[in-house]
Amino acid sequence: MGKIELWHRKPRDALESLTAFAKQTAEEITGRTQEATAKYFNWLQDTMSASPWVNTELNKKLLSYATEMATDASAFTQQLSQAKNLEDVVKIQI
Repeated sequence: MGKIELWHRKPRDALESLTAFAKQTAEEITGRTQEATAKYFNWLQDTMSASPWVNTELNKKLLSYATEMATDASAFTQQLSQAKNLEDVVKIQI
């Protein structure tokens, strides 16, 4: 749907179209973010497992922090994808 098409519609139709487009975009971003996070986490696990410090406390802490960050990022994108409007998005980010 082009930009010009939106402006020839009634305001309510244009808003509904924009809302649908925003929801679809958010779902795509969420999916891509979750996929990227999973790939990164898998790479990090493989890298840490191959390191000479496999069983050290430092390695365990690094892996724990990475897991926490990946989980938080995934939860955040999931919350954003469920936002119904811009106000919800702002509330989630605060």
